[in-house]
Formats: sequence, C-alpha cells, structure tokens
Amino acid sequence: SYLRFWDWGFSTKGLRSYLLDSVVPFLNDRANHYSRYLTDGSVRIEFTTQKKLKSGELSDDFQVKAINQYGSDLYAGNSSGERQRVDFAVSLSLNDLARERASTPSNITIFDEVFEHLDQAGCERVVELLLRESSRWGSCFVMTHQEDLKQFFPRVLQIVKSGGVSRLEK
Repeated sequence: SYLRFWDWGFSTKGLRSYLLDSVVPFLNDRANHYSRYLTDGSVRIEFTTQKKLKSGELSDDFQVKAINQYGSDLYAGNSSGERQRVDFAVSLSLNDLARERASTPSNITIFDEVFEHLDQAGCERVVELLLRESSRWGSCFVMTHQEDLKQFFPRVLQIVKSGGVSRLEK
C-alpha cells in the first residue's frame, strides 16, 4: 500500500499534476498579457492540464494552445511569424513564473534569436515590449544576427568569432 501511495503521488496524476494545475492560471494570465501586446489580441494562449477523451473521461495532458481569432485553433496552423510571437509570449510567461517562484531574485534576462521569422511590424512589437519590460528584469541581453535591429537598442555588444575564438567588441 505504501508503494502504491508513493507510486501514485509521484506519477503524472499526483504531485506533478497538482503543481501544473496550480501554475496554469498564472501562466494563462501572463502569456495572454504578452500576447495581447504582440498580436493585438488576435491570439489567445491557453495552458491546459487535461484533455477530454472520446469516452468522455478526462486524462492528464499538459498542452499549450494558441487560438487565433483570424486563423487556426492549432499552433501548427499559424504562420511562422505568429508562432514566433506565441513562443515569445509563452517564454516570457515562463520567465515570470520562474521569477515569481525563485527564492533569490534574478536581475538578468537573456533572449536568443527572438526576431527570427518576424516581419518588420513583429520585430518592432518585440523591441517595444523588451524595452518596456526590461526595467523589471534588470539587465536584458538580446542576441540576434539581424544587423538592422541594433538601432533599436541603447547599447550594443558585438561578439566576433575569428579563428575559432570569440571576442567581445563594443
């Protein structure tokens, strides 16, 4: 009986399910806060922890849905730019969750290639959001290969790789 108790407790239906259920409202709130800004409210992000089976029963299943009022209800049915915006909103909400739950505050945030697949308007939205929110994050580093984005940031550090060695340039 002890084995069954602990086996269930650490299964997907036990503690893990409880923890996921407890953070879903926070993640939904934060992801949609960012999505409203990045997509003009056209994409709603929904974290869920259960799905309904054909039999009518519920099964544990963690999912992230991106419901586009002008397109698909499936993440894969959105354009690559729309998916990039959803991915960024989700990553920001997970970042907020980690900050909320951390015992020691973090004062650095790093973003790598967040502009990939975005059109000009999408890039501008991401830049505006980064500049607006960066005061909450402390130091904010954005890595990109897109030279034209340098103009949007107050300070730029450039990493140059030569002969297998990377060096930092101002």
